[in-house]
Parts: sequence; structure tokens; C-alpha cells
Amino acid sequence: MPNYYKKIQEIKNKSFPTLKNHKIIVKENKIFWGARVIYLYFFSFYVIGRGTEKRFTTGGIAHELSHIEMFKKWGFWKTLTLFFLQYFSINIRRRIEAGADMNAIKRGYGKELYKTRKKKTPKRIRKLLNKYYLSLEEIERYTKKQKSK
Repeated sequence: MPNYYKKIQEIKNKSFPTLKNHKIIVKENKIFWGARVIYLYFFSFYVIGRGTEKRFTTGGIAHELSHIEMFKKWGFWKTLTLFFLQYFSINIRRRIEAGADMNAIKRGYGKELYKTRKKKTPKRIRKLLNKYYLSLEEIERYTKKQKSK
């Protein structure tokens, strides 16, 4: 677990200066695959829940840190509202997940995000990735666009 913490701190300090003073904890969770971010608002820290998947990659970490940055920008009530609405609206969830992908790409993690998404994943997870997240083609296109700026 400490390796994940070190990697998160590295990426956070290098590319997410707005999160500099926020404590982030990694928590193993066997209920879901991949990672989730939980903001414990009243305790002022974030938990990145890592599933049983052993490959918690740089691209995945940048995506989750992007969520945290978005939550911080939106504030508690908007984040809470969107958290619940995303379960009723495919469009809202897609915008949230694609937004986190775009922010990770903007921060310079497009190549790593592409590698993460290209890895072999179970069919049901691949279905979720295709439904809500940027496609491999979109990641590639936005990464190239970002590099040309």
C-alpha cells in the first residue's frame, strides 16, 4: 500500500497544486473494481478506494486526482447532488467521467491514461468504460491536441 501512497503524492505535488494541502488515503475495497474517490467533507480528506485490481496505474491515479480537483471546485453541495444524479442519468455520469479524463490529459497524463484503458479488463468493466469514459480514440486525439498547444 505505501507504494500507491508515494505515487499519489508524487503526481499530486507535480501536477495538482490545488490539492497540495489535502490529505489523501488509499483504501483497499473488494466491492468494486478500479478506484473510487470519496471526499470525507467534515474530516477534510479524500479516500481513494482501490479495488482488488493490482494495477493501480499512473493514468488511473491522475483520473482520480482529477475527480478530487473537480469536487473541490464544485463544492460540497454540487458534488453531493451530482453524485446522486449520476446514477439516474447516463449523460451526467459520462460528463463527470469524461471530464476527469480530460483533466488528466490536460495535466499531461494522456499517454498513461491510454495505457491504463488499453489493458485487458473483464467484459463487464469494459462495458462500463465504453459507456461512461473517453474511448481510446478520444484519449489519443485529445492527447495529441494537448501536445500541439
